[in-house]
Amino acid sequence: MVNPPSLLTAASLALLSFLALPAQAEVYKFEVLPTLGSPATGALSIANNNWVAGNSSVSGASVATLWKKKKPLNYQPDGFSSTEALGLHAAGDVVGWGKMDNNLYAVHWRHGQYHTLPALPGNPYPLLATAVNEAGQIAGVSGDHAVLWSGDTVTSLDGSGRGSLGTPTGINAAGTVVGNVVVYGTGLGAAKWTGGQTVRLHMSGMYSNARGINDADRTVGCSNLNDDTLTMHATRWDGTVGVVLADLSPSFYSSSCANAINNADVIVGYSAGVAARWTGDTVVDLNQLLTQTVRDQGWRLDDATGINDAGIIVGHAHNTVTGESVFYRLTSKQ
Repeated sequence: MVNPPSLLTAASLALLSFLALPAQAEVYKFEVLPTLGSPATGALSIANNNWVAGNSSVSGASVATLWKKKKPLNYQPDGFSSTEALGLHAAGDVVGWGKMDNNLYAVHWRHGQYHTLPALPGNPYPLLATAVNEAGQIAGVSGDHAVLWSGDTVTSLDGSGRGSLGTPTGINAAGTVVGNVVVYGTGLGAAKWTGGQTVRLHMSGMYSNARGINDADRTVGCSNLNDDTLTMHATRWDGTVGVVLADLSPSFYSSSCANAINNADVIVGYSAGVAARWTGDTVVDLNQLLTQTVRDQGWRLDDATGINDAGIIVGHAHNTVTGESVFYRLTSKQ
């Protein structure tokens, strides 16, 4: 007669069986974000409440668009010929620009209502609001100069009274702003504005571009590594120290750029012509994390422009079968 296994033995066998199971493959749920007309070329931003801001192309004009869930909402106020939403935060504030009478105005939307932001004295146009943090501080441009709005008070970012000749692209919880400045004689350069100072961010080449910043003061973007080539490579700056990120196709001439970083230090952008995600020192083609069904339907992720702290990703995609270009959203299935 064979004795039945004891409860302890049975539990041990069950644990061993569990440990022997292969790790579940990481997979994203792919969703197409419908637009008011057709997708535009602007970048999408996503907040920690999962709202997405961007624009749609309607009759050839850019129209600011907000996705609270999946349905697109028209955020273009009456009187404007074109608008674009460039940034948002979890409390629902949205910032961007609007065109009226051939002038560009910085626009701040709150609870579906809007108002235009004041200009820096002597620098009235163009005005653009490009990024907003959870405290409601808004970074942007007044007359091509980088500025910061706190409520209706506008100040230059470098403390000079005029502001740096540049364009902010991101702002973190501490109010540190990153973006790009025009550097005479060398062209466009990534920069950080903090404490009334403008700090250049660059690598070994003369060109760099900052796209976003997180609350740990890590900035992402891209830079060239040699003045003999304009090829840009995805870059992360810890403070002011730059590190070139891994490329899906390691080559001196393979282009990549990091577009956004969340507070878990997960970075998204593009590399070798496809949407990419960087976690630590590892880069992955986001197309490889789609289900086989989605890939068989012809969907290809071209880039990733935003990621929130929940890891939800937004960007641009196209269909190789139908030729359709779309905005997409990726949500982890795990």
